[in-house]
Amino acid sequence: MTEERSLRPLSSYLEFGWRLHWEDFSQLTAWALGAYLPLSILTLYIQPPVEMIFKGAEQALPLLPRIFAAQVILRVLETFVLVLIILRIEARRNGDENIWDIEEAFSRIRRVATVDLAYFVGIQAITVLVFWLGLMLASMFIGSGPPSFYFAISVAAFVSIGAAVRYYFASLIALLHGTSFSESFRMAGAVSSGGERLIVTIVMTYMAVRYMMLPYFFNKVFGGDIFGQVMIQAGFIATSIPYYLAGYLLYLDLAPAAKEQVTLSREAIKEVPDDISPDE
Repeated sequence: MTEERSLRPLSSYLEFGWRLHWEDFSQLTAWALGAYLPLSILTLYIQPPVEMIFKGAEQALPLLPRIFAAQVILRVLETFVLVLIILRIEARRNGDENIWDIEEAFSRIRRVATVDLAYFVGIQAITVLVFWLGLMLASMFIGSGPPSFYFAISVAAFVSIGAAVRYYFASLIALLHGTSFSESFRMAGAVSSGGERLIVTIVMTYMAVRYMMLPYFFNKVFGGDIFGQVMIQAGFIATSIPYYLAGYLLYLDLAPAAKEQVTLSREAIKEVPDDISPDE
């Protein structure tokens, strides 16, 4: 296993993300919602209802293009919000407190979205492929049934999580450094080495909030109709902001060329090292 680097505790990264979001809550949230919600609402009409998906394989198969299209749209929108937020933080580092560089965000989104979609689709493809291969092999040796299914799930999870963690920073690197497609993934693999445990815990914390707590709470408050679904979408992107910021700080701490870690004072963001490019 890769040797873990000396990094902050998980709570420091989570606190950093939530605090920076809170300090600029109205602007960060308003811009994120404005960039995300209009088109994300359209995906509510593209994405088939959950009950249709689970009716059976024959009924679910024709729905796959709609499911995939909705997920791609949402992923690109989330990537655009990531670009906006990180460019905003970079502007604050340079002393431009009220800069939202929309033109620069649009100029970078194509490169970043290409890397991010390759990461997103690639992880899903790896998961499905390994699952089916594992299921076929297990069925050959121990027969079909729950044991084979659980074996295939375990192997698929192990392989996909490893790839997801290794290339976790690819999109952020493409955004910050303007690297090519292949170079973004190469650098991501180098930077993530030693920080695997923190990457997993940050992601799992975010996913627990986004996919378990937030939908449960919003369904209780707003119901399951279209308005409730819109509110869940708003909650999704709002909770993504501190998650992006926590990952940004972790990247800075993991980048080998960063001479020192970011100081978590009230003016923390102004003290981020300027040189954050990983060593070649």
